[in-house]
Amino acid sequence: PVQGAILGAIVFEKWAKDIEEAQSMIESGEVIFEPCHHYDAVGPMAGIISRSMPVWVVENQTEEGTQRVFCNFNEGLGKVLRFGANSPEVIERLEWMGTELAQAMQTAVREINGLELKPIIAQAL
Repeated sequence: PVQGAILGAIVFEKWAKDIEEAQSMIESGEVIFEPCHHYDAVGPMAGIISRSMPVWVVENQTEEGTQRVFCNFNEGLGKVLRFGANSPEVIERLEWMGTELAQAMQTAVREINGLELKPIIAQAL
């Protein structure tokens, strides 16, 4: 799944025109990989986040300051990058998420002036 997600992310970023070219880029060392936690981020399942993917920004505000962390959007069900899928429909969904969905979510979260996560987590538990 990680390899498939990496290939899909490269195509999503338009660094390669297809999976085969993405594979060549990896094999030649053209792509640099770093752990999400180096950027205060966490990725689901295969854990791949690329530079153009929308992310949730979670801020923990305390007396000592603000800790900011990041997580990419959940892609939903079916063929998804987090499970290693990288077909054209997966890339199209990621593109939609990075434009229309991200803009709608940003507007909604700003409209309500943020969102308290503790009550949601408590209710989920």
